[in-house]
Amino acid sequence: MVKVSVPATSANIGSGFDSCGLALSLYNTAAFEEFDGVDITSSDGTFVPSTPGNLIYRTAKVQHCIIGKDTYFARMVKQESYLLFLRKKNAPQKPYYTLEVEPNGTVRQKRTYFDRQNPDIKQAEKFLLRWQKQLSRKLNKEDKILSLKSRDLRKREIEDLREKKVKVNGFGFTGKLLADILEEDLMENAA
Repeated sequence: MVKVSVPATSANIGSGFDSCGLALSLYNTAAFEEFDGVDITSSDGTFVPSTPGNLIYRTAKVQHCIIGKDTYFARMVKQESYLLFLRKKNAPQKPYYTLEVEPNGTVRQKRTYFDRQNPDIKQAEKFLLRWQKQLSRKLNKEDKILSLKSRDLRKREIEDLREKKVKVNGFGFTGKLLADILEEDLMENAA
């Protein structure tokens, strides 16, 4: 069984809370077991819809490394990066790529099922370059400040991973340095 604990935020309380935060000592904990279907239930027994709109459901469905790691959720809470789900227009309910994106649109990671990239990754990257240009036109001062912090944190993390020689043990990358994988996947927003 794998358990994930995510800190609660005030982001969805109401207007204003997306620009000023509130620290809460509450956590949402999810436990995962091997199962042939999808059955999501809260700790008090309340059924949680297993729809494609549910973040935990989406990431579990495509078997990403995000499952079982608090890292990504902690980054979202700090507004360091966000998870976005890229879909094809003709198949909006079918997972295509999951993206980890910084506030300015820099794409840290782009992965599909089992943390892989399909042969059509170049097509997705062309779309992402156009998206980055569009997003750049809409960035405000706060977005740009968050982006600089995010970039600095990412660079430090990659340096630390490289210094520690952290290697991947699965997903077709066995023995490869994680820092190399992250740098190869990176799409800086140059717009």
